[in-house]
Amino acid sequence: MKTKTKIAFIVTALAVVVILSVLPWVITAVSALFSKKPPEPKNKYGEFPFKLVYESGDKTITLEDSLVIEYLGTGYNEGIGKYNKWNTYYKSDNK
Repeated sequence: MKTKTKIAFIVTALAVVVILSVLPWVITAVSALFSKKPPEPKNKYGEFPFKLVYESGDKTITLEDSLVIEYLGTGYNEGIGKYNKWNTYYKSDNK
């Protein structure tokens, strides 16, 4: 009788561990399936030119470039749910 009790205890303990380990992921997956998709932006591409002038010692340094932003679609994050993904880079990086 003691052997059956030990086996039942071990099986129950393993079941509890498995349920507590898997349940958060199941809840996350279900919430991902049923959460609303954010609206797509009207502007999916933008270039923002800028000019930066600063002095370092006795030199004046000027930087001119454009910040480029591109819409990549919808992503999912467990913390915030579905969100709009963006790619940001400087135009001079592509040369």
